[in-house]
This record gives sequence, structure tokens and C-alpha cells, in this order.
Amino acid sequence: MKIYLLLLCSVLSFACLAADKPEKAPNLLKLSSQQLLEVCENKHIGHHFFDETNKYYYWSLKDCQHVLGTLYLALYEKGIKLDRQDLFGKRNLLFPLTAENAKDLSEDERKQRLVIENIRFLESVVSNSLLNPNNMMNPGNVYRYDAIDQNGCMKLPDFQKTGIPLINLMDFPALDGSTSTAPLRIAFASTMFNLNCEWKTQQLHPLTMEPTMTSSSQSFPQARMLTRGGSEDPRRKKWAEILINARDGLIPNHQTVHSWITLHDCHKYHYNCLVINAVSPELVKKYNPGITIIHPDEFESKIIGYDALVAITNVGNPCQNLTLEDINAIYCGKTKTWDKLTNSQLKGKIAPIWRNISSGTGILMAEKIFGKELICPKDADDRETIYGMLGVIERMRDPAVIGFSFYFYEQRIVPRPYVKTLSINGIAPSYKTIANGSYPLRAPIVAAIHKDTPTDAPARILYNFLSTPDGQQVVKAAGYVPLQK
Repeated sequence: MKIYLLLLCSVLSFACLAADKPEKAPNLLKLSSQQLLEVCENKHIGHHFFDETNKYYYWSLKDCQHVLGTLYLALYEKGIKLDRQDLFGKRNLLFPLTAENAKDLSEDERKQRLVIENIRFLESVVSNSLLNPNNMMNPGNVYRYDAIDQNGCMKLPDFQKTGIPLINLMDFPALDGSTSTAPLRIAFASTMFNLNCEWKTQQLHPLTMEPTMTSSSQSFPQARMLTRGGSEDPRRKKWAEILINARDGLIPNHQTVHSWITLHDCHKYHYNCLVINAVSPELVKKYNPGITIIHPDEFESKIIGYDALVAITNVGNPCQNLTLEDINAIYCGKTKTWDKLTNSQLKGKIAPIWRNISSGTGILMAEKIFGKELICPKDADDRETIYGMLGVIERMRDPAVIGFSFYFYEQRIVPRPYVKTLSINGIAPSYKTIANGSYPLRAPIVAAIHKDTPTDAPARILYNFLSTPDGQQVVKAAGYVPLQK
């Protein structure tokens, strides 16, 4: 009898579902921005993921990004600009929009709330696709974390089969550096002690991604000061926990300029400090001559891999490519509206974002695009200066805005569905174009130690390891571009 009742309930549930068929969805991919806005002002866009028979079907990632971009553009054309507070802050307290909480809203307020909810929905769909290799919307060719295994861990070198140097846990050097190289430093520390290195979400309005050192559930990590793969030792788990909990102390993040200051002061730490930075000490000194404490001739440095400087804007901005001359004209105030650019149909003023010159992004913008004499031109009063990397990314909700970031940071650490990268001189930034050097704004990743670091110091041992084949395997496993032999 119970079986018959269950079958009857299942049939009734299916009948109710079939009876609640949504209207036949318009082809949203072919609508103009204004038409799409009108659709989203009156209906949750999630309904259009079903056909007229209520059968669920999958949009491709490209389709979702197109609709999301078109929606942002439609709001821009109406003079409405969204920010983080609109989507995730205090102004979002009434979401999701229901008949109950919509009764006190005007018609215009109700429509705008529904549009914002639709944008949140699409951003969630796109984010999930970018970060999930098994998502059916994403065939894998745009998966941001292809360097990791199915468990979300980096494919680090086999601890037992490499020439990884033997360094005691208590002697491990401080690995300092810039924000964009933090995952690489975490990967090296994980490799040295045979720890897993998983990409985890960090709740930073709304989220960032970061690799986190974790111990394996199958076997305890090998704490190097005990053995290097010998008999089991009950202390290994404890040492692994100490290393994981002390990560912020072992892998500080004093950022571009201050990490070089730390290296200058490394005699306080018995010269046991190694910096992995997106900008060389020579460039920091060149564009910040007032910082007298940094002396590049005190350091021994080398290139261990590559990242890149990328131009970014909102996914709804129709512009796809800029020349270096275009960028120069934008930031120097010579080109002030998007329609002045040959490949853009966007109307309105360009809103260029500048980074402070003590940041890695600001230094590379000055070095690779403008030249020192163009850092602060008098006729560029419309430029906005932002002092944090995440702040630049968040400003990309406005289709009129253009800014710069590091490729690895934008693609992996703060993957945002509303951000797109622009081609430079006709070449799009990618792992391949950065590796072969065809992308114009490739940037070297620099490792350095103090010249007075003893030959047997752990910092120098690790420094020498970085450019070996096994060290380069770690660079690649972390998702960065290794040196090409």
C-alpha cells in the first residue's frame, strides 16, 4: 500500500508541475538591450532556462555572459549604475522580491529590484560555471582552475620524486611578496612540506579565491624536520597543523613595495627571507624615488615565471580591443568618449581608473604604457585613483569604466562574472599568449634574496630551487606561466 501511495504522489506532483507551464520564453540572445531590460523588469530570468514544455535546458556560458552584459548595458543607457551595495549590501535587504515585500514599492522601484535580482541570478550562474569544471554549461575550455585536480587541489610535484630541498620546519624562510603572487608562495610552501593546496572561497564582498594549505585525509604530511618519507611518526600531523595555522606568519603579504622593504631589513631575521614579487625592486625604485630605504643593489634577483598586465572593463562594454596608443590617449585625456574609439559603439564618457604609483599595477602601467613623464599629466583630471586591487575589480560594474589589473589576479583570485579583459594590439591575454610572449604587456615574476644570505641558509636553498625543473613545475601547477626552455 505504501508503494502505491508513493507512486500516486509522484504522478500528482508531476501533473502539477506540467500544469504550471511558463509562457514560451523569447529568444533572449537576440533581443536588444532595451528589449531585454523590459523582459527582466517583469519576470525572473530563471524562467527562461525552461522551454514551453517545462523542460530544463542549459544555456552556454557565453550565452549567459552575453545576456548579463546586455543587461548591464541597458541599465547604463538608462543612466542607472549599480555598485556592490545594490547587489550585496544593505540596500539588498528585501531580496528575493515577493508579492509581500513588493506591495510597498512603486512600479519603477519594483522593476529596478527585479532587474537587480536577475543580474544577481546571472552572476551566480556564470560564477558557478567559471569555478566548476563539471558544470554542464561549461565544456571546460574556459574553466579558470584547470591546473588543479578533481578534488580542488593543485597538481603539485610528487614529494618523493623531486629534488625538493630538505628544510626544517622551524627554519623555513619567510616568503613575502605582492598580492598577485600569494598563491605561488603558498604553492611552494605546500610543496616543501608535502601538504595539499586547495582553492577555497574567501568571503570578501562577495568572494575571492585563495589556495589553502590542508593536510591529507589519507596520510599525514611529511614534516621535513622529522623524516623525508621514512617510517610513520605520530608527530607529523602535529607539525602539519602548526605549519597550516602559522601560514600567515610564514607567508606574509606585505605587498609590492613593503615586501622589498622587508627584504632590506632581513638581517633582523638572520637573512632568512625570500621575496616573490610581480614588480622588480629596480622598477619600484624608479617610480618611487622618495622611498630611500630600498636599495636594489643589495638584492640578488632572477625571473622565475610570468604574469601579465591586463586592461579590463564591464562585460557589457562592446569594445573588444585597444591599441597602446588608444590607452595612452584615454589616460592622458585626449580621448574622452567611447565613440571616439574605432571599435566601440558605446556612447558616453570614458571613466579611466588609475592605481597609485606605489602599487604593482600602477608601476607597470607607467613602465609599459605611459613612461615616467606621463604619470600625472595635467589634462587628465577625469581619472580616478584607487588604492586597492579589489576596488578596481568592483568598479567594473560600470560599462563606462576601464582599468588595469594582473591577469592571474583577475582570472583566478577575484573571478568576477561582470568583468572582461580586452585585447591589446589585437592580441588577447591568455596562458598561451603570455607564454609565447606575443601579448604586449607580459610581466615577469621576480624572486629575490639579500646578497648577504649565506649559501647554506634556507632562503638561498629555496631561491636556487625556484628555477630548477622541479621548481618550475610548482610555478606551472600554481597556474602561472613558467620559464620557457
